Amino acid sequence: MALLLLAVNAGLKVTAWHVDHGLRETSSNEGKMVFEVASDLGAKANCLKAFIEDGPNLEARARDVRRDVLPPQILTGHTADDQAETV
Repeated sequence: MALLLLAVNAGLKVTAWHVDHGLRETSSNEGKMVFEVASDLGAKANCLKAFIEDGPNLEARARDVRRDVLPPQILTGHTADDQAETV
């Protein structure tokens, strides 16, 4: 969400994307929140459902699915935990 705010404030024409992997019961609520925040900021939003097959390394499989379904011209944001996970 911080990256969305920065992009909008920089004057970029932005579309927020949310990929719902269906991993949590509340995951559809997260997509609704993305739509609400994007709308409040004057940006568009898209939500995709992309489920993950069973197997090891859930994070890597989820990332691969997101890369498959999202457009190639995309900025991604990460939390501090994500950074610690990938370094």
